[in-house]
Amino acid sequence: MHMRKRTVVGLAAAVVLVAAAAAAIAIAHQRPVPELQAGEVEKIELYALNQQDIECSLSEEEAASFVQALNAAAITGPGTQDYQNYVGGGTKMYRLTQKSGEIVEICPGAPFLIVNGKGYGCDEASLQALEAYYADYHRRRRIPVFQDGEVEKVELYGMNGETIVHTLSDDDTAWFLQVFNAIDSSQPETAGYQSQATVRPMYRLTQKDGEIFEISTAFPYLAVNGIGYRCDSKALQPLSAYFVDYNSEG
Repeated sequence: MHMRKRTVVGLAAAVVLVAAAAAAIAIAHQRPVPELQAGEVEKIELYALNQQDIECSLSEEEAASFVQALNAAAITGPGTQDYQNYVGGGTKMYRLTQKSGEIVEICPGAPFLIVNGKGYGCDEASLQALEAYYADYHRRRRIPVFQDGEVEKVELYGMNGETIVHTLSDDDTAWFLQVFNAIDSSQPETAGYQSQATVRPMYRLTQKDGEIFEISTAFPYLAVNGIGYRCDSKALQPLSAYFVDYNSEG
């Protein structure tokens, strides 16, 4: 009799353990990204539109907002590959690095949240919140980012802004692209830019696909094909100095 009672108690305990394990597994499936504390996150980086290159790192305030939105998301599992039928194959908008070294690649792609290559169900409001910063950043970043292998040549105008006087060497072209791509900008402020004195082009960049970009500096603006982008003047100085120095020597 006592043996039977102990057996029943043992079975009940086993059932509780199994149920707890099943619940833990279910939670793991439902929550592919654990809830994070801001202090557990080393950095959150933003991918470029090609989803291969890192464009920037979120500020501490932006990272905290992102973590808050991620924690609030109603994510369900298990992860599947079905998302490929809904989105264009993109899987990376954000790269979240935890202080433990674990890396999580995240991409909102309604109706899925794609985490490390697998699509999980997620509520629409959360997807929109997670996607907003990515979309807003790239909407602001209208200055193109040039890849070295895509550029045919970079030429320098004379002071009149009409005659090409020099073609940059390969080394100088690489330097130009590095400086140009590092320039950060806000929304174009065409009204403020147009109130400046007439700006003549300084550089002409030709891509291998034939597209041409006319570039000049007009502190605190960078002008690209006639549109002025407000920038940090210090970031513009190297491009201005190269132009002035070459034409002064000539």
